[in-house]
Amino acid sequence: MQEIDTVYATDGDAKAAEIMAAYVARRGNHIPTGPVSGGSYNNEYPFVRWIENPDGYADFLEWMCGFGQATTHFVVADQFFLGPDTGWDVNQLEREYGAFYRSPRIQALMDGRDVCLAWETYAASARMVAAYQWLCDLLPKSLLWWHNPPGHL
Repeated sequence: MQEIDTVYATDGDAKAAEIMAAYVARRGNHIPTGPVSGGSYNNEYPFVRWIENPDGYADFLEWMCGFGQATTHFVVADQFFLGPDTGWDVNQLEREYGAFYRSPRIQALMDGRDVCLAWETYAASARMVAAYQWLCDLLPKSLLWWHNPPGHL
């Protein structure tokens, strides 16, 4: 279901609605979304770059939530992670994502939503502090999570 935004963007909402209806019929109730810049997970997905189109992404998110889905939104792509000994360049994150997430419509949609900085960040907690401080400023009303595999704290 991670790529439902690709179906929505490329095949239209009718085809995406068929998939969502089947998912809901199977009692699906949660879908991960993002990152909006595309190119995460070693450039494998997501395929849609919403970063230049916050209103289009907001339309998609509103449409998807109309199916009663909870979401966890992943904010940044992994190519911005500088490694476990360095962490994140917060200035680079702000340049890439700041305008998108600070848009009023996106702020409203992220209010109260579960949000993770990124997928499976292999770093010590100390290397994550600056990025999560930035995330707290960026999305102050979101519920922040860390998606981290076992043994990497």
